[in-house]
Amino acid sequence: MEFLSIIFSLGVTLAIFSFIWGLLNICIAILRGGVPLNYPAKLMLKAIQYFLIVDVVVLFGLEKGEISVRNAIITGAVIGMYFLGKVQQMRLNFAIISIQGRNFNKPQKPNMSLEFGLIIVAMMFYIFFLFNTDLATNSVAQWFYQSIVDIEKTIFFGFIFKVIGVIFTITMIFRMLNSINVLITGKSPYDNLNNRNGNSNEDDNRFDDYEEIK
Repeated sequence: MEFLSIIFSLGVTLAIFSFIWGLLNICIAILRGGVPLNYPAKLMLKAIQYFLIVDVVVLFGLEKGEISVRNAIITGAVIGMYFLGKVQQMRLNFAIISIQGRNFNKPQKPNMSLEFGLIIVAMMFYIFFLFNTDLATNSVAQWFYQSIVDIEKTIFFGFIFKVIGVIFTITMIFRMLNSINVLITGKSPYDNLNNRNGNSNEDDNRFDDYEEIK
């Protein structure tokens, strides 16, 4: 039950953080006049996002007095799975868009080495903050932390994000089971999409015996 409680709390925290981060992204988009960011800029923002996530998670652990070796390991594992899930979803979205829009301009392919490297750096910061909790209490992280607490205490939004926390818990459990399946079989969900994409390209370059060549 403690394991599920930690996942649920993280789910609520991450959901509210994503909500606040989304509002900030909207403000950035408005200031840029709707011009989309290039990939390096998106990666830089993602680095800041991941840094703040691990920082805020450590702050919640400090506030609740739940920073123990066991809880730190569970929290780190869940956060790592959350980051990996975002990369997996990004690859899946890219594969789907590539299939559906292969006759149009394809989106820029993400650099997986940089994406996974970003996760490693974020987890290193998580460990660093666990051993240097004074540095985790910076003003930016404190603002996010207090904003998350204030939103969670509201009746309407608090209820919504708690529901999201339940969904996050269920999703994370299935994601862990899927990861175990990937380790056992060596296959990931987007492999079939990539195969379909490759087969579709081959089909476009192939003609039937009865097709007239002009």
